[in-house]
Amino acid sequence: MMMATLYSSEVNMAKKINFEGQEYAFPDDTTDSEVAVALGKLNIPIKSTEPKSIPEDEEKFEALSSGSDDSQFSGREKIIADNPASKGKPNATDKKRTDDNPSATTARVSQFQQESLNTDEKVFRDKIVKIETGGLSDPYARTGIKPKGGQSGSSAYGPAQITRGLLVNYLTTRGKLFEDSEVEAMLNLIDRQKVSLIIGGSDRESYSAGGTNAAYGEFMADAYGYETTEEFLDAFDYGGDLGLSKDRQFKLQYENVSRKMLKDTLKQAKGDQLLAASVWHGGTNWKKAASKSDTQRYRDKFERL
Repeated sequence: MMMATLYSSEVNMAKKINFEGQEYAFPDDTTDSEVAVALGKLNIPIKSTEPKSIPEDEEKFEALSSGSDDSQFSGREKIIADNPASKGKPNATDKKRTDDNPSATTARVSQFQQESLNTDEKVFRDKIVKIETGGLSDPYARTGIKPKGGQSGSSAYGPAQITRGLLVNYLTTRGKLFEDSEVEAMLNLIDRQKVSLIIGGSDRESYSAGGTNAAYGEFMADAYGYETTEEFLDAFDYGGDLGLSKDRQFKLQYENVSRKMLKDTLKQAKGDQLLAASVWHGGTNWKKAASKSDTQRYRDKFERL
């Protein structure tokens, strides 16, 4: 069994799981969440890929998330990489706290510093967010645009619709831009985006009840805190919130990360907002990409705002 090598020969490997045509063995006292974490760390093929994520970035990201040292992280001992499946679905921070301890609330607020924007940066950021998710009542969601035909899927998420590939690229090439808490939040998002690319769209049916990968769907639903597989699939499919829309701490970190990334994109474009918008949507080589016409429409929208 592939997983048996992870444990001592004295351990009773009584729990057998069939996944993706392969049988895996676990100790008999392994919880469903622990199984989900282990399966989630396998090299599960992502059938939908994105142009902003390249193999070199993925390899470097995997090394960083395993705790390897890297000078760009300014002495950070290791990149924070706990699989969110081991923590379950984030708790919503909707409780009233000010009545109990006002001083603690003040201290907590003072610890968070919102990334500042100058006038040009704010205009650029506002235009991008308006184009991406301006019509949504809750912008903390995965894109609702499903791929057609042979098109690749998208993991774009949140007000600025940041893809997993772009996040991986930034963490591996511009890690110094972010605080540890921001890195942790984005690793959480990256893991969830990976799951969404695996189970969403046309692949969803196989993870539903009765599907060929139903067991994995059930395990992941438990791991992320959902009562049913369908609730989990709804959250991770196109238009779903990935279980993050009620997590206020995550949304604060996402806001700061997106501001930093948009500022950096505008800086790289030497202040040319239209060029920066083109790169944000279509990548640095957008003029030569197959999606050039789509990026041109994006540019047109940007210019009309």
